[in-house]
Amino acid sequence: MFLENHLIQIVLITILLCFIVMSILFILGKIFNNMAIVDFGWSINFSLIAFYLIHTTKEISKISLIFYIMVIIWSFRLAFYLLFTRILFKPEEGRYLKLREKWKKHLDIKFFIFFQFQAITNVILSVPLFLALYQNNEIQINHYIAILFFIIGFIGESIADFHLYYFKKNPNNKNKTLKTGLWKYSRHPNYFFELVIWFSFGLYHINLEYGYVAFVSFFILLFFILKITGIPATEEQNLSSKGENYKNYIENTSPLIPLPHKLYKKLKK
Repeated sequence: MFLENHLIQIVLITILLCFIVMSILFILGKIFNNMAIVDFGWSINFSLIAFYLIHTTKEISKISLIFYIMVIIWSFRLAFYLLFTRILFKPEEGRYLKLREKWKKHLDIKFFIFFQFQAITNVILSVPLFLALYQNNEIQINHYIAILFFIIGFIGESIADFHLYYFKKNPNNKNKTLKTGLWKYSRHPNYFFELVIWFSFGLYHINLEYGYVAFVSFFILLFFILKITGIPATEEQNLSSKGENYKNYIENTSPLIPLPHKLYKKLKK
């Protein structure tokens, strides 16, 4: 009973924490006229939640601590990659420019709500972080497998992100499509390996009685990536800027799971 009451208190404090962070970042976004800072906030909030949970747990198990370290490593890399490659001293991304065009009136209110919606998703997707409070010191096979998946996902996402960054950094590649490395086999390898990481977060808790609940975060992200803010929004922007070149890329390249071109074409038929 104590743990359940304590968990409710933790969730409420987490909601307040994310609200404060996103409110501060909204103000900074207005000051610097770049609302893409919300992406940094969404990523870093998971680290802040993990740090808070470590701090609030008096006798944290080593299994829980390992999990929180995984989350912090992933969160920090993604947050600061986005900050230094897409936000600081950069023009506002096309996605947010389109939101300005779409919303037009009452932009401040709408963007503030948008920032707080991201804060809500932080809390909802933190189910695996909350479940980690229930882990004891007994390491099991699912923990080893989850850590392996996490390492694969972390390395894969890092390679995909930095390959894309250096490709975009070259002015000769403007409005061109990256078709080498991991991007040769998937149109969105960064999203794929991001999902591998979140799958590992779910797998890490499968030893618990209700551990399968941790997979909720994975499936929510999968839905958003496939249907809403991930692949659809990115591909709409790429088609707009790259035209036929990107259309050809779509025809020949797997949208998410890295696959050889020949295999993808066979599966597509």
